[in-house]
Amino acid sequence: MLKKKGVKITERQYQLIKMFENQGSVQRVCTVTTSQAELSQELGITRQALHTHLKSLKEEGLLRTGRGFIDLTEKALEFLETKTGEAYIVIRTDPQRRREVFSNVSQLKFHKLCRTTGDADIIITVERKDLDNAIEEIQRMEGIREATTHILLECKWE
Repeated sequence: MLKKKGVKITERQYQLIKMFENQGSVQRVCTVTTSQAELSQELGITRQALHTHLKSLKEEGLLRTGRGFIDLTEKALEFLETKTGEAYIVIRTDPQRRREVFSNVSQLKFHKLCRTTGDADIIITVERKDLDNAIEEIQRMEGIREATTHILLECKWE
């Protein structure tokens, strides 16, 4: 039995997920956990009509569904021309205001927020769709000397 970060799995289960990781590809999805009853009510259609639409969208490869969730696939996000992927905002602060700026930045919608050493004081990882809002908020903050954005164009993983 293997235990890591509160998850217990067998050696065989570990081999299985490791095999899936090696054979699979990383994709972006957008997960909805709203019930189908709520969705049909919100749309003003019957659950049967919703089911028909979901089935059609699944056949097009735009959705994956399961018990309690609906995933928009990467194909759907591309179809919608949604800005997907991560963006990085690198911030240099006034030295005496580092902690204050970090505290203020922590109020933003972010994927990952890091205090760093070196040329940058803070690096924020945000979803590209949230980048414009994050930049607008950062521009209003006191104590920031410079903020630059970086969008990943291509990555290779071993």
